Amino acid sequence: MVIVGGEIVSNRVDPPAPPKPAEAAPTPPPVPVPKREQRHDGPPAEGERQIRLLGAGTFNLPDGSQAKIGDCVNVPAEVAQKYVERGVANFVDIASETPAAVEGVFAADIDLPFSEGGSR
Repeated sequence: MVIVGGEIVSNRVDPPAPPKPAEAAPTPPPVPVPKREQRHDGPPAEGERQIRLLGAGTFNLPDGSQAKIGDCVNVPAEVAQKYVERGVANFVDIASETPAAVEGVFAADIDLPFSEGGSR
């Protein structure tokens, strides 16, 4: 209230100050989505061929599964031929894709602190 010369000029009261906003906790950075592991089927069965998909997008395969670019999948030979002719896949050379088995006799002399009667 304000009084000037004995008269009330204003009876207005200042409103209360608005409450201070709560400090927002910093938002954590988004969690990165893990990269999908590429599919690599085993050796093809009789009547099948293995292909590596080159085209972008998702492919619905005859067995009902789905595959994406870079996947090596086994499909019937006729379907594989169509994919290769259309340029969305290449045939996989199974011999070059399968790592050679390591054969031989290996010897190693490793001294371990607990190998000769020592305690663990």
